[in-house]
This record gives sequence, structure tokens and C-alpha cells, in this order.
Amino acid sequence: MKKGILLILLVFFTLTFPSCLHKEGKEQLTGIWLLQESENEPVSPRHAMVLEFLPDGKLTVARISENGPGYSSKWIEYSQTGSWRLFGRRLTLKGRFDYINQLTAKATLDQLDADSMSYTLRGHKTSQLDQMSWRKPFQRKFVKAARSDSLFYGSWDMVSLTGHQIDYRFTFNEDHTYYFFQNLDGSWQNIKDYQGSWYAYGNLICINHHFDLFDIERFYEPTVQCFYFSRQEDDGDEIIRLYPDDSDWMGEFKFKRSKGSNTKDE
Repeated sequence: MKKGILLILLVFFTLTFPSCLHKEGKEQLTGIWLLQESENEPVSPRHAMVLEFLPDGKLTVARISENGPGYSSKWIEYSQTGSWRLFGRRLTLKGRFDYINQLTAKATLDQLDADSMSYTLRGHKTSQLDQMSWRKPFQRKFVKAARSDSLFYGSWDMVSLTGHQIDYRFTFNEDHTYYFFQNLDGSWQNIKDYQGSWYAYGNLICINHHFDLFDIERFYEPTVQCFYFSRQEDDGDEIIRLYPDDSDWMGEFKFKRSKGSNTKDE
């Protein structure tokens, strides 16, 4: 009789324990994750990616989408256009990763806790290439993040930290649009930018422009600048330091909280 009871309990825990782990794993995955490393190498802001796992199994992918090398680029949130599924340690992601491709990725979770997550991508296929990837498995590491939009609301003067003359002012709005000003002949002029939008997650901010702010040869091409950032106080001034891609010849910038008007028609 005792052996029978022990056998029943063993079966019960065998069936229940993985189920509890599965539920806990899904709860930990839910939220926003910022790509930090790929193949043990730090990810530059230019190659940043954000995944948002929603409780209902939907997936949002945010990243830079490019129309080709040297052409227009834009940070896009493909909001709830994909899905995710976790079974044990097996993670399947389906979603839009650019204007054209739908991607299905199969991965194995290597680590998952409240603040970090890493997985090994075993294979993927896209809507353009209907076969599993020929690349060897590679690892990606993410950190848990939250939207950091509220840090930027209001007006900021942009200052170069490498000696370049930058007379720009941004007013960041809560609807992810912004007003852009340039100091011309001593007065701030509102420059219309119909492609202007911005997004911030964790320590990453990406700003879409109708024109390239720092490359006159691409003045009329929609483009995006992404930066990692840190926030600090400097002699009573609110400062956000911006760290661009290492290949960005303009170097670092800082946003200094503007003491001028925050109206769009300044």
C-alpha cells in the first residue's frame, strides 16, 4: 500500500514540477528585453534590438530597418506583429524583423532570471529563404529593461563633446514625436521634420530624422541615430550623456535641459 502511495506521489510531482517551472519561466520572460551581447561581444547602439514578450503570447520587435547599405534607415517598433512560445527551455519566436521578412527563430534558453536572459539560436528561417539557417548556433544575451521615455520629456539642447559646433534643440513629446530647432543667427528656428519620432528603452534612445543631422550629403534621406545614454547632474544642470556607435565620427554628445521655451513655435 505504501509503495502504491509513493508511486502516485512520484508521478504527481513528475507531472507538476515541470509545469511550475514552465509557468515561472513564462512569467519571467514577460516584459521588455534589450539586446546586450551577441556571441559574447557588446552590441553597438546601431545594432540594438528590443524584444517585448506580452503575457498573451504576442511579440513586439523593435530595431533599425534599412532599405540597403548607405540608404535610408529608421527605428521601427513592429508592435504585436509576432508571437512567442516557451516549452521547457525551448523558445520559439515568430515576428517581423524588417519591412519584408517574417522570421521564425528556434532557440534554447541558457539563462533566465529577473534581470537577464540568454539563449542560443539553433536555427531560423525567413519568408524569403524557406530553409533553416546554415549558420552555426550563436548566443545572444539580453537585459530586462523598461521604457525610459519620461527621462526625456521636454526640451534639451544638444552639445558636442568633441568640439564640433552643434546648435540643435529637441522638444520630446509624450506621443513619440518631437519638435526640432536650430540656432540660426542667434535665434531658435523650428525646422519641420515630418519623419521625426523617438523611442527610449533602458539606456538606449533612437531618434528618427527626415534628414541626416550630421551628414550634409544625406540631408534629404530619412535616417536614425541611436545612442546609449547615462543621466547625471552637473552644477545643478540636468545632463544626459549620449554614447554613439564607435564608428560614428562625430563622437559623444550630451543633452542639457533647456532653460528656454518649450513651445513648438519658439
